[in-house]
Amino acid sequence: MISGPRQSARHRRHTGLRGTVVIGAVLALAAAGVTVAGQAVHASTACDPHLSLLQVVASPDIAASVSRIADGLHDAAGCPQTHVRAGAEADVLTALRQPAARPPDVWVPDSSLWVERAVHELLVVPVGQESIASSPLVLAVPAALCEQLPPSEAPLQWQDAVNGLSTGQVVLHAAAEAVSPARVGILGALTAAVQQQSDARAALTGLLRAVHVDAGLADGTATLSVPGSSADGAVPVPEQAVFRHAGTPDATDVAAVYPSVAGTPFDYPYTSLRAGGHQDAIAGSLLAALRSTHGQQALREDGFRGVDGTGHGLTADHGVDGTQPGTVAMPDVAAAEDLLNTFDAVRRDARLLAVVDVSGSMAAPVAESGGSTRLDLALRAAAAGLELYPDTTKASLWSFSEGVSGTSDHQELVPIAPLTDSAPGGRGSLALAMARMRPVP
Repeated sequence: MISGPRQSARHRRHTGLRGTVVIGAVLALAAAGVTVAGQAVHASTACDPHLSLLQVVASPDIAASVSRIADGLHDAAGCPQTHVRAGAEADVLTALRQPAARPPDVWVPDSSLWVERAVHELLVVPVGQESIASSPLVLAVPAALCEQLPPSEAPLQWQDAVNGLSTGQVVLHAAAEAVSPARVGILGALTAAVQQQSDARAALTGLLRAVHVDAGLADGTATLSVPGSSADGAVPVPEQAVFRHAGTPDATDVAAVYPSVAGTPFDYPYTSLRAGGHQDAIAGSLLAALRSTHGQQALREDGFRGVDGTGHGLTADHGVDGTQPGTVAMPDVAAAEDLLNTFDAVRRDARLLAVVDVSGSMAAPVAESGGSTRLDLALRAAAAGLELYPDTTKASLWSFSEGVSGTSDHQELVPIAPLTDSAPGGRGSLALAMARMRPVP
């Protein structure tokens, strides 16, 4: 079940409350019998233990912030009106897929991508959705590694990080959860980064094949165990995760590298999933509190950007840069699927046959190629293409031309075998066979 009648220890303390309840949050807000104020509120002698609270499930990154702001919501008797708990987005989707699942009243995932996924699967029908915060997508890199990559004297830039990924100096780790907004976001950023290269498709393929998919990796601050424990590991996370990590005692220094294409999938949508009754008023009051001047300031102090994209205290000593844009850019489900399908396709094991034309026409020189022949260029392209395939790929090589092998028009030069095999198959055998190929007169 996604939500239930459980009450936190905080709520149980309110249940046995006598006398005066001190509410620490100073909010100017009153709606539908809800009293929210920065003053003492006189509670009834006992709150109803069966009181129906607004059930809120929030991303682990923002749940504590939402809970603190929700603590200021009480009814006229001083009794709590909300129950906020942290819930990983993938776990919420899993629970919603169960028969007779009861959704929470409000869901605050880290990205609208999760809500779109739930709607796409017909799991929920949101009755309202509005962002309460944002956080730019960044690549979290060990600070020590940043100093080793050029230019070492300046903050690491996005293109420098992409170059490091291309050369293997930086290893990108991604969550196994396909719909992870960090995974979708970084795939989009990498795709944009190589668009100006002469062979953008090959460059992107090389980057995506080098990604390490970690089954135990999730979005958020916990993900920073990778750059914290690995000399060359980098992970895509919201900026807020790096900010919070910097405040962790004995934490390894981590720096945020911002993709050059502005836009983030982390928009923390306040999503109302149930309509009707008194809970609507409470849900509206909580949303108003979160988007109020006080609520936005509280969220900024926790390392988030406000709904306007601005932050507070996002400085280099926290590993982040608050001057970077915080614009939300949300790919739709179809665009996200395209990115994920590309990622899966280039990493999939393959069984391929390379067939090279060695007929006499392949001896013809190609203009403006430095004297290279058609066969030279074809073999270079084949060799470059083979480098993009993972070691688990099985490959073989044939040549073809009329009568190339007795009465046959084709000849097997390298038998089918994994690229890691030794002779007569494998990468070494393929390279040697291609080096020996000549046009047949």
